[in-house]
Amino acid sequence: MKRKGPIQTIREGSTSIPIYRTSTRTGETFVAVWYEGSDRKRKAFVNLNDAADFARKRARELARLGTTTLTLSGEEMLAYSRAKTAIEPLGIDVDTAIIEYVAAKKLLGPTSLVTSIQDYLRLCPATLKAPPVRQVVEEFLAAKSAAGRSEAHLHDLTWRLKQFAAAFSVPVSDIRVADVERWLSSLKVKGRTKNNSLASVTSMIRFAERRGYLTRGLIDLSQIDRSRDTGEIGVFTPDELRALLRSARPEMVPYLAVCAYAGLRSAEASRLDWSEIHDDHIDVKAAKSKTRQRRLAPLLPVLAETLRPYRQASGPIASFATIENQIKLVAKTAKVTWKRNGLRHSFGTYRMAILQNEQRVALEMGNTPGMVFAHYRAIATKETAEAWFEVSPTV
Repeated sequence: MKRKGPIQTIREGSTSIPIYRTSTRTGETFVAVWYEGSDRKRKAFVNLNDAADFARKRARELARLGTTTLTLSGEEMLAYSRAKTAIEPLGIDVDTAIIEYVAAKKLLGPTSLVTSIQDYLRLCPATLKAPPVRQVVEEFLAAKSAAGRSEAHLHDLTWRLKQFAAAFSVPVSDIRVADVERWLSSLKVKGRTKNNSLASVTSMIRFAERRGYLTRGLIDLSQIDRSRDTGEIGVFTPDELRALLRSARPEMVPYLAVCAYAGLRSAEASRLDWSEIHDDHIDVKAAKSKTRQRRLAPLLPVLAETLRPYRQASGPIASFATIENQIKLVAKTAKVTWKRNGLRHSFGTYRMAILQNEQRVALEMGNTPGMVFAHYRAIATKETAEAWFEVSPTV
């Protein structure tokens, strides 16, 4: 094999790589020769153009390194070359890749970076395609409406969640607990109002989890402290109840009565059907209960007497529209200050005064004994309670 002087020399700055033509038994080859530190490197090609392209690229890399190449051993230079080749499709520099890798390793410790990313993609695929908060709120409200939630409940949810969506113009996966906490503080509300807003957002987050937009537990709003200042519950007097019943139109009386004498929530009463009212109890089905648990509310004598003139085989007991607004007009006519869910709270208060048994009252109301004990115990006398359950609905 004979080799003469270079047939071509590629130059980049102060770096030059010669290319030699070499004859062998199998034909000609073109060899690029360069130095990495003190090590002499060579690479053979069967085509001169391929050899020139390689020499030009390698000379450019060596020129960019400048005098640093003088301090690199052959093995170090090879490592750099491999790294350069590996990141080339990403369009980033070696130093950028190294800086990001080191930062990630500091966070992960001995855990493999690749394994951690694979685990993240497996556990959190939803976060990569999560829709904006506004879209999730709209889907959530539509789902609640399709499920037959009451007009009052939908109105309340819409009011609270539209505020939330306006404050969070981000994908739902970008919500942070600290940001929700700051948002609640910005509302300048306390007690039950603050708790209800937090409950509405929490329900929306759980809906997003069910839709696959979020991994379960990714946004844990249970970390936010609930307000303990929920205010005193509103309770009507027997005289106020009498005034409400006298001022109500006939079709409104059954709705008011089941709230006052059976402790149904306003939303539960609005969904109640006459077929669910039996001789000695009211069947509050799970689908119509706030807690999604079926319960049997008592049909006390005063309630049976009040409902008797209106009884039907089936059909909604609240057959009038815009229930909340209509009832407020009744209260205005009766000159009674309306208290939200006040009839239910009155039932709990007076029933507790008579029975002195929070376990039984909790079962009747679909509540917890602790809640009943905290809110309804020792608020009313037994005499007032008995007067409540003796109110006559007729004038």
